[in-house]
Amino acid sequence: MQSIGRLINFAQPFASILLGLSYFLPFYQSANGTVRYADEWGLFFWTIPVLVIIFKVSNRWLKAAVCFLSAIGGLLDLFLLTVLAAFKSTPLIGFHIARMSIIILVVSWLALIVISLSTPKDKN
Repeated sequence: MQSIGRLINFAQPFASILLGLSYFLPFYQSANGTVRYADEWGLFFWTIPVLVIIFKVSNRWLKAAVCFLSAIGGLLDLFLLTVLAAFKSTPLIGFHIARMSIIILVVSWLALIVISLSTPKDKN
């Protein structure tokens, strides 16, 4: 469990940085061949405050609840990106990096739920 926890502690900030960088990369190509960038920047930077909250929370049930809500938000964000890409002509590198980053974040949040709930309760 410790090695998985260390891997998650590395993967989450890395995926959040990639998600933020994907905003500045070409996101889709419209039907007339124009390369566009992401329209809504708020979709890309919401994970950074969530990571700060998750790393600072010590109560295992509260951490599991925050991770669960974050995973739901990530799945909603992934759904919105997929719907938006369906109406565009061709998703480009920014879209693919954003999708990969959100999938990594959701999987790591689900793993954090399992890790935090499987740790024994403090006797203090």
